[in-house]
Amino acid sequence: MNIRPKKSLGQNFLINPFISEQIVSIIKELNPSSLIEIGPGLGSLTTPLSQLNIPLTLIELDSKIADFWKQKKFSVIEKDALQIDDTQIFESSTLVGNLPYQISSRLVIQSSTHWPVRQMCLMVQKEVADRMTSLHKQKSYGLLSVAAQYAWDIQKKLEVKTSDFHPPPQVEGRILTFKRKNILPVSFLSFLKECFQQKRKILLKKIEKMKILQTPSTPTAYLQHTFDKLNISASARAEELSVDQFVKLYKLCIGDSHGNKNNISQQKSRL
Repeated sequence: MNIRPKKSLGQNFLINPFISEQIVSIIKELNPSSLIEIGPGLGSLTTPLSQLNIPLTLIELDSKIADFWKQKKFSVIEKDALQIDDTQIFESSTLVGNLPYQISSRLVIQSSTHWPVRQMCLMVQKEVADRMTSLHKQKSYGLLSVAAQYAWDIQKKLEVKTSDFHPPPQVEGRILTFKRKNILPVSFLSFLKECFQQKRKILLKKIEKMKILQTPSTPTAYLQHTFDKLNISASARAEELSVDQFVKLYKLCIGDSHGNKNNISQQKSRL
């Protein structure tokens, strides 16, 4: 293909055929009706996936790689996946790929909030995988943990070594599968961002000052009652709350005042 990996695009091509076979087996277990692969690269997944007789669309930013797969008669969207506005292409699909590590967190958030993807099988860096699956009170727990676990049922499937790539990345990878549970409301994501900013600060005091709340100034007494109702200490920090507690706190403080309810139900009906 006369292609050199571009560091600027985070290109680390999977070159271990045994790992490719295992990933394809994991994807087959998801029983997909259509596939979208982000970053086909040299085709370590693309070629075996094309043999499954399932509609396959490729998303590739590198024009040289995109042209190669177009010449092979593949359906290719030559664009940055994070810049795709037409969400219909993702409807009820299964998203797969060896993601460039610098976009993995943003892409999972994007697919949680905006893309009507049914399920995913993604390779992400091990550290990011830990953050997505971390439980509350653990060091790696944060906004990404709550957002990802609210939107998806996440399963760890496979560890991938740096030597399985060319060029070898600095960190190991992990294969995760994601099965849709909920569409993540944008207002919930905004709520989480504010909660986890300076996450060592007392959460109750931070929520009191949030502009996103239903009323300009939510009475302290109401918040204290809400915290008591959810068995949350008045001195709790964001990292101490479970995903379920965050969901209930969001609903009591914000609910569907930002017009998410209909939006979510419409998208869920399509999944």
